[in-house]
Amino acid sequence: MDPMRRSPSPCPSRPSSPRTPPCEMLGYVGIEAVLDQLKIKAMKMGFEFNIMVVGK
Repeated sequence: MDPMRRSPSPCPSRPSSPRTPPCEMLGYVGIEAVLDQLKIKAMKMGFEFNIMVVGK
């Protein structure tokens, strides 16, 4: 890996001002968080689904 090309850090290295708290995790990060975000987004935007019933 080229030492000049580093991936950006999630927390900037500049000193934090009194108004902004330091970077910290706000919750669990992982697949469960993504699924929860999708569920919340669907509930806010609304969704529709079709049901087809076949039989006698």
